[in-house]
Amino acid sequence: MGIQIGAKAQVSIGFESTPGTAVSTTVATRISSTGIQRKATHEALKTLSGDGTVAIASDSFLSTIDIDGPIKGPAGYQGSALGSLLELAMGAKSTSGSGPYDHAFTLAQSQLTATIAVERGSLGGLGDEVVNGCKLNRLTLSCDTGKAMEFEASFLGMGGADRTGSSPTALATLYPVIHSHAGQMSFNSANYKLSKFKLTIDRKLQRVDELGSAYSAEPMASDDLEVSLDLELVARSDDLLAANLAGTQSDAAITFSDGTRSLAITLHNAKIVQYSDPISSVGVVTQQVTLRGHGDGTKHGLGITLTNGNSSSRGS
Repeated sequence: MGIQIGAKAQVSIGFESTPGTAVSTTVATRISSTGIQRKATHEALKTLSGDGTVAIASDSFLSTIDIDGPIKGPAGYQGSALGSLLELAMGAKSTSGSGPYDHAFTLAQSQLTATIAVERGSLGGLGDEVVNGCKLNRLTLSCDTGKAMEFEASFLGMGGADRTGSSPTALATLYPVIHSHAGQMSFNSANYKLSKFKLTIDRKLQRVDELGSAYSAEPMASDDLEVSLDLELVARSDDLLAANLAGTQSDAAITFSDGTRSLAITLHNAKIVQYSDPISSVGVVTQQVTLRGHGDGTKHGLGITLTNGNSSSRGS
């Protein structure tokens, strides 16, 4: 058997009707790295008797099987499964238009689960990892100057199968989100040019353990979810510092666009919860800013609209 290498690896996703019941995958994404897999923990079976001679455990037992880990890749208006990831992270979506189509995602308390196939490459002949009952725990979208936007999606899952060969879901043409596609960010009636951008949706999920299985039941939230924007920008005014000190609340919005395709992000009722602009050289001073979104009963902290040529957001 040949040595496995990472070339030609990809990830595919399928939406489940029943949490934990595996389904066929329907959309694929290119990846730059992945760590999602089944991971068994074996606990030592300790007694005062040791092994009869030495105080050492004489056996171990299967304690838990975790299904977790990140998936990283280029974020695209189409061809990167971004629509599927946003629906899994945010919980609710609606589609309008007749081409291009506007896929609007809003935060909801409930989340769907997915079957995820990590197709570990066709070179080397080793098996692929297929896990099910996966909830998206944490999703980030980040973009720096001179680079393409990247996503990182971390999941918690409920089950999986032994590795075996699978037929990869076909990859669609990728239309990447590029740094030069960014517009200015609006906040509190002013516009700002950004140097770095990172959106985080943190669901704060945890395992649910019950007798009878080493796997988790359907993962559930351990705390309130959080949505935030971490930004870096060239210092041109003290307005953001003033807003931080005053606790100013306003929507923060930014749109990336490429022709008829776009990604519009609005952090609702945002406050600047962290601000710093240290000086360490004679060069340009930069501001590091963290905004956190808040709900008001109508807007729930974050809204995202993905516009592209796919009639279904799950095909995006």
